[in-house]
Amino acid sequence: MKFPKRVKHRGRVLAVIYGKFESYPLYRVSWSVNGKRKMKAFDSFGGGDGANQYAEKLVKDLAKGSQATALTSAQAIVHWPQLSGFNPSIGQPAGAFLFSRLFRNTQTPLES
Repeated sequence: MKFPKRVKHRGRVLAVIYGKFESYPLYRVSWSVNGKRKMKAFDSFGGGDGANQYAEKLVKDLAKGSQATALTSAQAIVHWPQLSGFNPSIGQPAGAFLFSRLFRNTQTPLES
């Protein structure tokens, strides 16, 4: 296989897989999010935990506009409640809480 391999989604290159070298014996997946270059290394190219499968999943997320790949693992752990949409202080999903706050002064047809 020829490297670098460009991984496209709907004709747009969103990630690049670099092959192994003697000086760097891992496959690397590189992408850009929020104007910053990110890179992740893998032992294998194919398979369930390989660089190719990761890149294919990554380009789908990037095409949707996901910003989750911009976070480091430490940041993701800290911000998990906000990312998951659950607010532990109120015991309900953040979307439901926001909806109740926005429309608390209006009556639904069932309440009238």
